[in-house]
Amino acid sequence: MIKIIPFRFFGGYTGCRSRNLLLVVSVSGIALLLTACSRRQEFHTSIDSVTRNFQKIIEIEGRKLLAVEVEYIGKSPGDTLKYTNNHDYKSIDTDFYRIKLENLSEFRIEMEKVGYRLEKGRLRVKSYADKKSIEKTWGKSYIDSGGHIERLNNMVWSDYSENIFYKNYEFTLIQTDEEYIEFSVEIPLRYIR
Repeated sequence: MIKIIPFRFFGGYTGCRSRNLLLVVSVSGIALLLTACSRRQEFHTSIDSVTRNFQKIIEIEGRKLLAVEVEYIGKSPGDTLKYTNNHDYKSIDTDFYRIKLENLSEFRIEMEKVGYRLEKGRLRVKSYADKKSIEKTWGKSYIDSGGHIERLNNMVWSDYSENIFYKNYEFTLIQTDEEYIEFSVEIPLRYIR
């Protein structure tokens, strides 16, 4: 099930190129945030999944923007040669996932930030990744129209026997200098000992 809820701001980032009056309008049950400086729309999508493997199409007002594919790999990295993290998955029970993001729109999508949270307990890592970190782990921070990016060694571990690690990806789809859509997608990665 996909729920569309109003976009949440992280770290004060609004993406507006100027700070003019904001107007909230509801169209077809979807909250739009518009500014006088541009035609900007913002959306947040949470993916509820009880399975470890899933595919979802992210649509806003009938426009397909992004395909999300999540695949559970197992208790070790999918490609140990490309595993560069110093997390010791051999002694700490860890679940690994592959995430693929495909741009279904006719415009380039920029990945701006990734926020992290756990369903239970506290994070032991930073609570977000900035654009520079995204470029390091994904290879780039954008997806061209019709293109995709993929990351093989997404991992989750916990002190609890079961938990969910949520990754909230913030995107900007820029149609023109004056028209853009900011949206975020929260992806759940389930941990089971």
